[in-house]
This record gives sequence, C-alpha cells and structure tokens, in this order.
Amino acid sequence: MPPDSPLLLGRHGSHFTRLVRIVAAEAGVDLAFQSVPDLRSLDPAAYGGNPGLKLPTLIIGEERIFGAITICRRIVGRSHAAFDPIWPEAMSPAMQNAWELLSQAMLTQVQLVFGVTISGLPLDHPFFIKAARGLDGTLAWLDERLPGLLAEVPSRSASLFEAALFCQLDHLRFRPTAELAERPALERFRQAFGARPSALATPYGPDGAAAKDASR
Repeated sequence: MPPDSPLLLGRHGSHFTRLVRIVAAEAGVDLAFQSVPDLRSLDPAAYGGNPGLKLPTLIIGEERIFGAITICRRIVGRSHAAFDPIWPEAMSPAMQNAWELLSQAMLTQVQLVFGVTISGLPLDHPFFIKAARGLDGTLAWLDERLPGLLAEVPSRSASLFEAALFCQLDHLRFRPTAELAERPALERFRQAFGARPSALATPYGPDGAAAKDASR
C-alpha cells in the first residue's frame, strides 16, 4: 500500500464506520480497511492512536484523522467524483434539527450496544431505560417528518443525512435495540437506500481478532 493511501480503522459492526465506508464508496475513494477486534481495549494504539478510545480513525501516512464526520470531509476532499454532500452547518433549520436528533440516536445506539450487549449491564438500569425511551422517541419524530425532510435533499447523489440515517436504521436490524415495525416511513427508506451499491458493498458483520479486510 502506498504511504499516502488512506487506511480506515473501524468495525464491520459499527454504524459510524459504515457511514465513512458508504461516503467513500459514493465519492469513489478507495480505502484500505482494518477491523478493530476488541472495543474493551484501553490502549489508544488499538484505535489508531485516538486518545478518546473511539472509532473510526483514518490514517494517511503519519496523519491521524478522528471521527466519522471529520473523516468524511477528508474523503470528499480527495474525491474527483460528483458526490457533494451537504454538511451539517449548511443544512436548513429543519434538517439541522433532524441531524441533531439522528446524531444523538447514533450515540445512544452505541451506549445501548456497548453497555448491555457487550458489557452485560442490566437493561433495566435507569440510564439505559432513558436511553431506549429517547431513541424510540427520536425514531417516531423522524418517521413522522421523513417525507418532508427527504424533499429537501438534492437528487444529484446520496446525501450525508440519508447515508447516516440508513446506517442507523440498518444497525437497528443488526443490533436490535428499538423496533422499526411501527415506523413505516423509516423502514421504506431503509429498504430503498439498502439497494444502493455503496450499501450492498458495506454490510454489517461480526468483528473478531482476525477480522481484517483490505479490500474496502
């Protein structure tokens, strides 16, 4: 791999990692990918040098870029494709509200999966009860307003909001923490976006000690 080729450290089962991989696919930017096997590690080196012990991390030569949105910006900056997402600061007021709630939902999903599924903490703890209630409320809010929100999205390519929303919704099927059966608008959107080549090329899956994929 050339020294300036980007290497993404993340998880096959992470919706933040998948967001980066979908954006890279839409932007036509090739990424080498390395799975991080154990989220319980306390060594920053396991996360590509991220002192916050978070993923994903993009490595380009000696540079480390932390966080999904920051990485997406860098990827789009390297792209020669027509993919031109609308970043959060340029969204309409309605879309900014939706983006804020979606961002909270993605973080809540991490809390529920890491806290309950991975760490084995009790789901009936007040922290997780509130988290789950807030996630369900956010999904109901998005489901009610989704047609109007999508009407604001330019038709030239998949938007950042759409990609992130798909990653969140599909992750709820991979790691169920909330029910989508009563959210028909969200489920229809998930199925439609899931047919895109970028989504088909980046399915969720398990991560293990030997899970490394240099193909993208």
